Amino acid sequence: MIQRIQSLYLLISMILLGVVTFGTPLFYYNKGVQFFKIDAYGLSEFNQAEKIIAFKSYPLYFSFIALIILCFLTLMAYKKINQQLRFMRMTFFVYLIAVIGLSVFSMMDDQWLFSGDSTSSKAIGYYVFVSGLPFCYLAQIGIKRDKNLLDSLNRLR
Repeated sequence: MIQRIQSLYLLISMILLGVVTFGTPLFYYNKGVQFFKIDAYGLSEFNQAEKIIAFKSYPLYFSFIALIILCFLTLMAYKKINQQLRFMRMTFFVYLIAVIGLSVFSMMDDQWLFSGDSTSSKAIGYYVFVSGLPFCYLAQIGIKRDKNLLDSLNRLR
């Protein structure tokens, strides 16, 4: 199972999603004397002394955990190559939708959260989350190659 390269790609993707799930900041905002941080658990508001003033819960970690579970199910379906390919396509599609959604949110966040009078910056969690998508794509290519190899061997029998 682990000796196949797509298994390593899926493990890397699961590790990157796990890093984001455990509270790595996704976005930072600066609105005058207040600072805001969005992570997998929600929106935290800080003052100048970097003490938390308020916290609003936005449970993004459910979507990150769902992606980790999909990657794990794909990894464990290695004996049934057709089912593994189906799981991988579904995982890649869901991951792509999540990346597109988070990217749209990052472009429109000032207008939605603060009515346009703040500055925003992407944090390391955003880049870690987005960097997992190519690994899912590479895993999909590896699974497809294995399926083609097995199909060609079955034709020889």
